[in-house]
Amino acid sequence: MTVYKQELAEKKRQAGITEEIPERVEIFTSIDGLLEHLPPCSTLEELNQAAKVIEEMETCSGIDWKLTFAALEAELPGTMEECFRVIQNHQTYELLPFPFLVPESYAHYYLEQEGFSIPEGLKDHFDYRRYGQEKIRETGAAETFYGVVVNREKPICLDHGEGQELKLYSPLTLTTFAGYPFFPALLHGEKVPAFQTVIRMEIAKSMREYGAGGLAETLYNQLLSGKISSIVPDVEEHQGQLWGVALVSTRGELTERELAGLREEWKEIAAHGWGDLFASRTLNAGNIRFHAGFWDTERGENLSLMTEEEFGREVGGFEIRM
Repeated sequence: MTVYKQELAEKKRQAGITEEIPERVEIFTSIDGLLEHLPPCSTLEELNQAAKVIEEMETCSGIDWKLTFAALEAELPGTMEECFRVIQNHQTYELLPFPFLVPESYAHYYLEQEGFSIPEGLKDHFDYRRYGQEKIRETGAAETFYGVVVNREKPICLDHGEGQELKLYSPLTLTTFAGYPFFPALLHGEKVPAFQTVIRMEIAKSMREYGAGGLAETLYNQLLSGKISSIVPDVEEHQGQLWGVALVSTRGELTERELAGLREEWKEIAAHGWGDLFASRTLNAGNIRFHAGFWDTERGENLSLMTEEEFGREVGGFEIRM
């Protein structure tokens, strides 16, 4: 990835982009996997800085990107500056010769590396699992997509603080084609909450295709993915209207940037990923056949995405009926 300030400024000028105008720019890189291992919502200036750091390092000594990506996934840096430190010091990390972090295996590996051996008479009584767990905590060994990684100079910090439970709300779009074969109609009014049970049952069916983390496994940004333990869709009723909800569990507290990245990723998932597939399902409530969209950009009305706190302010102190 090579971006220069002069070239960037010239492209902005040619495109008629000023600093006052919000930008949506497609970023491409020749390093496969790099963008998803940088902090979410990175600015053009930050990406430009990253390009310079990477170019300087590749010119001087080269970069082992598999090792670097593993280190980034293990450390989960929250800022671009922290990313730079991991990239610049990637050679202090080491990928171990096994893909999964199993305490017993790590115990045998650690003993071998340190030149220790358990006497034959004690092997059957030695607690390899407990010893392995202790050494994993001491060394900060971390399991990543690329394998188990350690930092030879200092333990990797895996404690990101107490996790959070949060919700993201968006208006649910209910569409029926009954009587309108070419002009789908939106469902409104008092009958809408009656569809909640049907929608929830269909959500439960759709989630069978995913693991314990639900839709968290579909996140694009790997640094954000490391901070999100689960995303599960739901639907709630308030004042006669149904709202699509993303129930999110985190590992540690999210920064403002990470929360902004989560918002953007949820919009993509709800519009083009799981949500697009879910909206294609035909639901039945009584004699009404309908579709439910969590982020329907084509037919949705007043689309907005709010945290629970923002939603409470928007509706003026709400009581949601589950």
